[in-house]
Amino acid sequence: MAENIFQDFRAVSKEEWLVKVEKDLKGKPLSDLDWMVGDMKIPPFYHSSDLVSNGALSSDRANNDWEIGEDIHWRNTKEANKAALEGLMGGVNATVFHFSSEKNDHDLRVLLDQIELPYISIHFRGDLAIAKWKDILNTIAEIAEHRAYDVSTLKGSVNLKITSFEEIQDLLSHPLSGWKLLQLELPYTAKEESAEVLAHGLLQAYELLDTTPIDQRVAVLDRLMIRVAIGASYFVEIAKLRALSILWANLAKAYGLEQGLPDLEVVLAEASHDKNENTNMIRSTTQAMSAIIGGANRLIVRSASKECNTFTRRIARNVQHLLKMESYLDRVVDPAAGSYYIEALTTQLAQKAWDIFQSKL
Repeated sequence: MAENIFQDFRAVSKEEWLVKVEKDLKGKPLSDLDWMVGDMKIPPFYHSSDLVSNGALSSDRANNDWEIGEDIHWRNTKEANKAALEGLMGGVNATVFHFSSEKNDHDLRVLLDQIELPYISIHFRGDLAIAKWKDILNTIAEIAEHRAYDVSTLKGSVNLKITSFEEIQDLLSHPLSGWKLLQLELPYTAKEESAEVLAHGLLQAYELLDTTPIDQRVAVLDRLMIRVAIGASYFVEIAKLRALSILWANLAKAYGLEQGLPDLEVVLAEASHDKNENTNMIRSTTQAMSAIIGGANRLIVRSASKECNTFTRRIARNVQHLLKMESYLDRVVDPAAGSYYIEALTTQLAQKAWDIFQSKL
């Protein structure tokens, strides 16, 4: 049995700490250091007696690993393929293709040339009708079968917006069984509106579950992913992602379901970027830490420049490599657990969002 190294140290009460804090402040009230997030007051000091264990991240996770993602803008197909291969050689294992116009079967085959689908996940973000998404999924399945891949093991997603169950029912049995087909999106907001955006996302999930036949709810959730855009408020963004897990668990419990939080894709919001590239490169590190500590399954760090050149793409990828291979943030299930400040902020955000959600039902 491991030795208890704390047994020789006397426990210090919150009251004793407050006496010490007030002395150090030299007469300045501790309340002057309170931080406001919307209408929530966040004190600067927390003690173990304030800790409410909320189990923010699912206990069945073996670690905190995540996919290193990269956005590729799919305009010219050959150039997009070249950029994707460059990213994969640089350590990306989740390529996200963004496009604004319809693509045909030939375009998709050229795009995926030399990309070994079993070793990565691929994702598509565009505004298409359901029929067009079906065409893309069918073509990918055909490419996989032609290359003798096990289609059922491939991973990826499309951002089909949540719609009526009747429209998506036949997609639930698509051969790409490991793909996420439905997307619930939580857009970027100022930190003061974090509870509101959480409540809005929860309401979307509620509406989807409520309109889905009981015997199909598990199948629908298995095909769902959540995409969250985060800003630069380090502690708030960590707490927001952790609160999302708590809120999801409450919603699932209400429906008698045991599904944990769906596949969580986190992207650094474009609106949080500065005009200065160097500022963005520095800021992206703390933003990435917020996403990872908060429990992201896949993270996209934006290029520091709008031009998205080779250098800034490399830096964006390497931020994640450093946090994984040197800081080992992938090895601890919930790195923020036990941080009284983050735990309290998580609990407050979750409670505020739940209250807003219930008020809209």
